[in-house]
Amino acid sequence: MLIKKGDTGEDVKLIQKALDIYVDGKFGPGTEAAVIHFQITNGLIGDGIVGRLTYTKMGIDKDLPESIIVYFPKDQYKHVETNKKQIYIHHTVSGGNAMGDISWWKSNDVDVATTVVIDRDGGIYQVFPVKYWAH
Repeated sequence: MLIKKGDTGEDVKLIQKALDIYVDGKFGPGTEAAVIHFQITNGLIGDGIVGRLTYTKMGIDKDLPESIIVYFPKDQYKHVETNKKQIYIHHTVSGGNAMGDISWWKSNDVDVATTVVIDRDGGIYQVFPVKYWAH
């Protein structure tokens, strides 16, 4: 589960305690600034979003989802290894969840340009190996 500005609750309180800041369970601008500072000083990307890497660096043991592998047929992506220097991930799930889109893609003869889909519930779906390149 990703925790970010605007979220509230017990997970936010855990984060605030780990950061040694005021604990109110509300992820506001102060918490966001503290998270960004923590991330940068710990060698992470300072995006203000608390996920697996930030939780781990904070020493918080969270049961977060692992990637779910759902590989597409090889003709739906470029099956050529590519040395990547950066990766941009974007996909808006158009149905009720990621598996709806993934199932549609797999059942239709379309080229897929999305390596990873993150579901609304935080599930991470990898649709082809990251060493290959999208169409």
